[in-house]
Amino acid sequence: MSAFTVQLDNQPGELARLCEAMASSGVNLLLCATTHGNRAVSAAFIADDEAAAQAALEWRDIQYLIRPAVTVKMANLPGADAATFHKLAAALRST
Repeated sequence: MSAFTVQLDNQPGELARLCEAMASSGVNLLLCATTHGNRAVSAAFIADDEAAAQAALEWRDIQYLIRPAVTVKMANLPGADAATFHKLAAALRST
């Protein structure tokens, strides 16, 4: 599994353009976007079809980075993430 990161201009409609590119290619994604300063929006997502996501980004000339990712399903409870990441840290320290 991989995570995509794109940098978009910080202007109305850019995130919609990214999502439309994925939707028109039949790609489902989980999306997290943050604004960085006044000039750019950084969006990171995991796509259910990585090859189709790459093709959609390239066809629309949207520059991207792709990195290995791990997904973990956690309970929807306060502190579930902290407990999970403590376990991960302990496992990494023991290797």
